[in-house]
Amino acid sequence: MLYRILFFLVFFFCSTIDTNFPSAKESFLYLNKNPLNPFALSFGMSEAQASFQSLQNTANPLFILTQLQKIAEKQSDRYLWLSSLDRIWYILRSLPKIQCKQCTKIIDPELIDIEKEKLLLEKILNNIAANTKSSMLAMNKCPFCNSSEIVVLPKLYRKLTEAYYPAVIAQINSLNIPNQLACKDFNFPNYRYSPESCSILKNDSLEVDPLKLAQTAQFIKAIGNPIIFLHNYANPLVIPNLFEKSEHIDWFADYCAQVIKACPHVTHVCPIVQPLGFAYRVAHSHNLPPFEINIPMNNYLSNIVQAHIQACKNIKKINPKIVTLVSHQWKIMKPKHSVYDPRGILERVVCKIANYLYNEKFVELFKAYKDHFDAISLSLYPPVVFDGWVPDGNNVSGVIDADAALQSILQMHQAFPDKDIYIGETSCNAFDPVKKKEFIDMTLYVCKLAREKGVPLKGVYFWSHSNDFYSEWNKPPHSTNLAPFDILSALNPIGCMNAGGKYLRVILS
Repeated sequence: MLYRILFFLVFFFCSTIDTNFPSAKESFLYLNKNPLNPFALSFGMSEAQASFQSLQNTANPLFILTQLQKIAEKQSDRYLWLSSLDRIWYILRSLPKIQCKQCTKIIDPELIDIEKEKLLLEKILNNIAANTKSSMLAMNKCPFCNSSEIVVLPKLYRKLTEAYYPAVIAQINSLNIPNQLACKDFNFPNYRYSPESCSILKNDSLEVDPLKLAQTAQFIKAIGNPIIFLHNYANPLVIPNLFEKSEHIDWFADYCAQVIKACPHVTHVCPIVQPLGFAYRVAHSHNLPPFEINIPMNNYLSNIVQAHIQACKNIKKINPKIVTLVSHQWKIMKPKHSVYDPRGILERVVCKIANYLYNEKFVELFKAYKDHFDAISLSLYPPVVFDGWVPDGNNVSGVIDADAALQSILQMHQAFPDKDIYIGETSCNAFDPVKKKEFIDMTLYVCKLAREKGVPLKGVYFWSHSNDFYSEWNKPPHSTNLAPFDILSALNPIGCMNAGGKYLRVILS
């Protein structure tokens, strides 16, 4: 009880963080002032969200359109289901370009601005919702003149080939990531990396391909010592219903162990990124395939938790010294209106319910298994603001909220006080270099405040690597996350560094 009272007082006194943040360089130096307790700063990527990998990749646009079509056919209102904000990005990024023979206009859905071209977007969604003859979502009419005389144009999908791997290494090194004290002398992870299952499994098979695994392990070693996330919101294409069956638990745990066995130098591993968030997104059809589940949510979530813990156990058998992590995006729930507004009273009740279903549920699920993992990977993103019952806010909003960020860290620490915390993911979706700088300043300053309050915070890894079109499937067009490079260029990797990257380089210089 005393601990909870003290914790409340911490929240009370830290709820007015000065928004005039010190420079990230200043905060980073403070975080590393004790040479025996260093702090790591880096970034990372997931192959599934980096580029169209291969025909075996879950992010294969044709596969996405096929899966969406199958599920859309079950909906009573196809248009309403397809127009969900999360699904729109998958649809627009996957649909090919068309040219109308009658009006000669070319329509590239990926370039549509959903804020400025709402009418055009509505026509496209209505068109694909009404087109039930195709085996995948497709436009069969021109959204401008309604002519059915259209030609589907080839769309170039950039593949993440081996030619780009040296560019990844060059870009990491250009920011001086490996030379910081935490990585060089204490073997902290110098990067976060999620290999895609198609880079490890045999084609159309659940078996690990020894040659592919060896190549993946070689790349991981070339990076240095990345923290490995083995399931990053994307199921293998050969088993899109992963975690729906109890036998999937042993398969996944064995898969993780085989990868770690091939990477004996890796010191940190997290089997599943945000298991609770992944389960909820799939249950609401908001995620890369499967886009839905076919069993009760509680059973699905239980299987995911068991798969994560069993993977940790199997990994420890391979390497007893490796640090195993559990990942969660601790969301702060905020009411939109004040306590003096009747709506504010309702919103506070809704916030408590949402916090229980998401954050406290995570604690309940993993508290019983705390002896089977060593640390926490915390995803740090803007809060959810409730306007009545309706949640507002998303991970790519670009909101800078230091109070919420600090609360996320402190509440996670309160839930698991004996576990080290790594901020495995955080970003700010803004082009403005000033805002990017402010976000980095805020993040490092909040880490400094958390360290001062006794939180064993070990490092922060910004998301993601590059701002290519395929760097995020669910990001709005014409926006970007806090990636230090705009393009993953094999020809000129360093020349693609943007303002965010240059600022990170200054901090790490």
